[in-house]
Amino acid sequence: MRKAAFTRFARDRMMIAAPHLPFPGVGHIAADGSGYRWYPIEQTDREPMKERLKL
Repeated sequence: MRKAAFTRFARDRMMIAAPHLPFPGVGHIAADGSGYRWYPIEQTDREPMKERLKL
């Protein structure tokens, strides 16, 4: 079951959430040899820290 799901996730570049992985825990996987490689999404702030803190 897991192998079929991973194959589909990698083939379709489906976004997946994995709460047991380090932040952000959201990304996709790609086939890598006999296994898979995890590619987390790039997490960026919408506004600079200075603006959020109103410095």
